[in-house]
Amino acid sequence: MVESTEHAEVFLRFDRRKTIALLLIVAILGTIGLALMLTPVGQTWRWVARASLIPLALSVLVFALLSFRSRRFASDSAEVRVAMADEWRQNVTSRASRFALIVILVVQWPLSLAFGFLIDLPSPRGQMAMAMATITIGIVTQLGAFLFLDRDHE
Repeated sequence: MVESTEHAEVFLRFDRRKTIALLLIVAILGTIGLALMLTPVGQTWRWVARASLIPLALSVLVFALLSFRSRRFASDSAEVRVAMADEWRQNVTSRASRFALIVILVVQWPLSLAFGFLIDLPSPRGQMAMAMATITIGIVTQLGAFLFLDRDHE
């Protein structure tokens, strides 16, 4: 069991790096999506769409490099089972999810006012901007809270 626990620690460090990469990629892609929704349609929109391909390609490249260079773990291996059964990790995940839900519920009212009245957008684009902002804020908050709360465990 000692060997399995040591391998589980390696898995948790591996998983933490992946979570940080995922946080950065979600933030980049969410920002690109929001920029596309808020940019007026026309020549400027085409420029923003083309310019967004650079960070998108960079995000995919970073994630691919992290995936190919790092050690692989089978989903049914002992270290993955130990890490997933860890009560601390389950507690941190639960707390991070609750915090993200609270943040989303608090942010909905200012977002709806901003996209409804302050920014002049057609209704479908305003709704898409609201959805993109909500999803991005929710995922980034959940991942960020998880990484913040999980730092004491190491």
